Amino acid sequence: MPPALLHAVLGLYTEAAEMLEALWAALHGAPLDEINLFEEAGDLEWYLALL
Repeated sequence: MPPALLHAVLGLYTEAAEMLEALWAALHGAPLDEINLFEEAGDLEWYLALL
């Protein structure tokens, strides 16, 4: 397996988990951090581009 493939998949996993954490916090009363979600979406796009 090429190392770049593993890097991209692990990056997608990590960024998706960070996005889920932000949404989970908002579901439990924290304010929705839209700026953070936007940044995480950009990070996800970066790792998708690596694929």
